[in-house]
Amino acid sequence: RELRKNFSAINARAVFKKNIASMWSLREVLPHISNVVSIGEPLTPIVTTTYASPSGKKTTVFLKNEGLMPTGSFKDRGSSVLVSYMKSIGIREAATDSSGNAGVSMAVYSYVADIKLTVYSPVSISPEKKKIIEIFRASLALTSSREEASVRAKESGVYYANHSWHPIFFEGTKTFMYEAVIQVGDIDAVFVPLGSGTLFLGIMEAIKELREHDVLKYIPKIYVVRPMGYELPGDRNREPTEQTVAEGIAIKTLYRLDKIMELINSYGASIVYVNNNDVKIGLKELLKLGIFAEPTGVAAYAGFRKAVETGEDLSYSKVLIPITGSGFKTLDKISRILAT
Repeated sequence: RELRKNFSAINARAVFKKNIASMWSLREVLPHISNVVSIGEPLTPIVTTTYASPSGKKTTVFLKNEGLMPTGSFKDRGSSVLVSYMKSIGIREAATDSSGNAGVSMAVYSYVADIKLTVYSPVSISPEKKKIIEIFRASLALTSSREEASVRAKESGVYYANHSWHPIFFEGTKTFMYEAVIQVGDIDAVFVPLGSGTLFLGIMEAIKELREHDVLKYIPKIYVVRPMGYELPGDRNREPTEQTVAEGIAIKTLYRLDKIMELINSYGASIVYVNNNDVKIGLKELLKLGIFAEPTGVAAYAGFRKAVETGEDLSYSKVLIPITGSGFKTLDKISRILAT
């Protein structure tokens, strides 16, 4: 069931008039929830760097490190708000489906909130993420595919708390963009990894609110980043020649595909497809900056590099790139990538 949103209750300007130390400092733009479940979601840091294109043109790049969220990914933004909402309406048992980070995040927040959670996940989930889910007392049901995980979670008979479907989750992920604008001001371009659309939909919601309240002077150019072989409607389908290392965004079936495509088309967003070598190069460059990201977390940066090196002119621009997840939950996988 869709939830109605009270736009008149949002006060985007108010959050720019006070010190912001954490996500929940942005209460003026979040749903009014009586039982907040928080484990200290910080204002995530930004590493600023300069990127020179092959022609020598320079771009200022803001890398916002979401891997420093409590469970190591931006999903904590949505989980904190969704689990708070569930706690407030008396939910005691829920199910979700995830390839990893959302399952970890929801497991931790549900455990803190005393909500019994079952996570349905494909067998490809990393051993580290699997272990974390189990440590935080969530039931883990492994499936043959993401599609099967989704079906089983929806048909479980308990509250369906899926991160890519539940509208309250996007209210949490939109805080990424609010924080970024507070930290660096107007932004010329944003590169967003697109799996199920959780971060993309949150960012687009924030841009809408910030424009409506005259906080942003202009709408940034949006670049959507997907793995090769996972083309969106309207793009030529290519059979993947390799199994993508960015498994967190390797999603064929998108719950909110219609909404995602509507936003891509109405905002004139560009789509960039990355392969494993793009991710590997990006991973190495981020390591040199001291940022340890999982392969999926590197995707947006890899998309930025690819766009610039294939002719996109982002010189003299301020570009925002989310680093969506920490590398500490995929240690073996990163080691294998770097060894090739």
